[in-house]
Amino acid sequence: MITDILTTYNIPDCSVVDYTDGNKVFGAGHLLLSLMQRTAPYRTRDVAPAPLSAVVKEAKHWIDGVERYIHTIPPHLVLTALYPFDLVHRMAFHRPASPAFLNRWYTHVFNAKVKGDRQISDSALLGVISARLSHRDPLYFDRPLLWYSSTLDRWMKLCAGSAEFADMPLDEALGIAASLIDNDLIVFVPDQDAFKHRLAANYASRLDDIDAGDADTLRAALHFVRTARYRYIAADCAAHFELHLLRQLSRNPNLDPNDRQAYSLDLDYLLAPSLD
Repeated sequence: MITDILTTYNIPDCSVVDYTDGNKVFGAGHLLLSLMQRTAPYRTRDVAPAPLSAVVKEAKHWIDGVERYIHTIPPHLVLTALYPFDLVHRMAFHRPASPAFLNRWYTHVFNAKVKGDRQISDSALLGVISARLSHRDPLYFDRPLLWYSSTLDRWMKLCAGSAEFADMPLDEALGIAASLIDNDLIVFVPDQDAFKHRLAANYASRLDDIDAGDADTLRAALHFVRTARYRYIAADCAAHFELHLLRQLSRNPNLDPNDRQAYSLDLDYLLAPSLD
């Protein structure tokens, strides 16, 4: 349900979000972030300002709902639900989310993964562990670090130096490619920069042909482009891909309505001129 606050923007009513559904939680969080970047403290493009107090009010409702019901979300959707959590928390309360809260649920997902939950995305989990390792969080120095290292090793053996993953669904391959681009591979290849350039070129060549109805692959592609741009995909080429993917996602009937609206706002924001 979306409540009409202004004629310009629809602010999500976070009192009625289904907090047991990780995709719906993500969709509402994504929309809050898309609206928040249009509020006075963050707006850098020539778009109509969104009402800060209304967005912050719903953001606080959303944070409360996530904290209350995260235990009801299946492990394979917990990372999806939590993806916007820290940034929404920072914008709503001007401080980071509780590391203890996040670590509790990241550990919950990790334990489910090592116990055999195949629905949990390897690339999403590796991204979380990589981020925590970069912050020198000792909680991740034992089993998570071993899993992180063995997963990178397994992926590098899968592509066998070819910078491509054969017989793998494209959304999974794009997620792995983004993870490899974003992590240090010096122990696996003599020239990791050249390898990452090949990897980016191989998968960038496949982005224009993604089925417009395949929401999972479109989202994986958008994450891949945003990870590789500037370093391994030229800025103008990345901008073309990003706009194309946002257009497809903003029209995708398989997405949660809040999520779809957020992609539409993201597209509009990118197309707007800078305020500078």
